[in-house]
Amino acid sequence: MKTLTIALVAATLFIGPQAFAKGEGFSLGLNLGIATSSQSDMNLLIKNANTRTAGLAVSELGNAWEGNAMLSYRLSGSMMALQFRPGFFYQSTDGSAAGGTYEYSAIGFTVFPVLRIYMLEDNAIKFFSNFSVGWGMINGKIKEGVNEVKFSGGNLGYMVGLGAEFCFF
Repeated sequence: MKTLTIALVAATLFIGPQAFAKGEGFSLGLNLGIATSSQSDMNLLIKNANTRTAGLAVSELGNAWEGNAMLSYRLSGSMMALQFRPGFFYQSTDGSAAGGTYEYSAIGFTVFPVLRIYMLEDNAIKFFSNFSVGWGMINGKIKEGVNEVKFSGGNLGYMVGLGAEFCFF
């Protein structure tokens, strides 16, 4: 893991400045954030477990941790860039009572090839729009006392949005 981190930092230092060149080139980026997601089915299970099990107080699933990497290629003399964006997210909550531990979690990843169009830019800031259709997969676990269920699934999704990139050095 340490070697991978060093390689990513080195690649960012050498390739990163090309992201703010108006010609063609590669760029690399990393993001870490908090995503809001509604897990209403799992939250209903948590609410029911809290009601039927004395002394149990498991909080509902709230925000998820999300991280992704981006590898972009800016087409020469164009407003367009192609981007590959794999992502990872994690959401979990737990508690315990006389009947044992109660755990609810979801871990997943996404893969999105993105078409990015730079609408307005200069050397310090770039405004862009993203268009993408991608695929995601989730693995989850529900543990209530001695009972445990694992599940997984996948599906296609889309991503459309506006954004900005800033360069301060």
